[in-house]
Amino acid sequence: MEEASLIQQLMEFSLSRQEAIIYLELLKYSQLTGYEIAKYSGISRSNVYGGLKGLQEKGGAELIEGTASKYIAVPIQEFCKNRIRRLEKCKSYLVDNITQTDKIQDGYITIVGYDNIKNKAISMIESTHTRFYLAGSQRVISELLPEIKSKVKDGIQVKLISDYHWALEEGLEQAKCYITDQEIDQIRLITDSAFVLTGIFSGNKQDSCLYSGQKHLVNLIKEAIGNKIKLVEKEGKLR
Repeated sequence: MEEASLIQQLMEFSLSRQEAIIYLELLKYSQLTGYEIAKYSGISRSNVYGGLKGLQEKGGAELIEGTASKYIAVPIQEFCKNRIRRLEKCKSYLVDNITQTDKIQDGYITIVGYDNIKNKAISMIESTHTRFYLAGSQRVISELLPEIKSKVKDGIQVKLISDYHWALEEGLEQAKCYITDQEIDQIRLITDSAFVLTGIFSGNKQDSCLYSGQKHLVNLIKEAIGNKIKLVEKEGKLR
């Protein structure tokens, strides 16, 4: 993986760009002085020491005491687990202490960006109580496979409408699978006949989907999916 991608991923764990670069240098060379980090990374010495302090505070580096102070990186798995554990603790506190109005979302909400759309789809699937319909190409459905399989395992009724024979996939034997042509970047998801997500899911920041609990839209999309299912059943392309 390119270093730029590694840096970007480390920044998702609350590291600054400089802290991420320093962390990668420490992983690469095992143990380094501040002077050596500056030499290898191209970061000024004053900024290196500031970055090291921040990295230590965030649990990414440790100091080896000696005649010349050297730093080592906390192993990547340990670092990530510690940061996730901290976030889980923060999440528990926030959930317990923040009051929010519990309103039924019956309006129309535009969700922009691939990551945001994927997160919304995952959240919808994980919150499903009885059944959900998901229509999309093989690529689209592949993005949500772990969550889909988990719900099938829990006994939730799952109907997949795709251009791929998902019933052959391990863990999806109990799902209803319908084979039909699909627009490659479209997603249509209905959960518990109450919420719908529909739009473009291509993998780009410009992707846009409509999310709603508005009954008219839910019924409209459900009818469109139902018509496709009827056509597939007529043509004998079920499972």
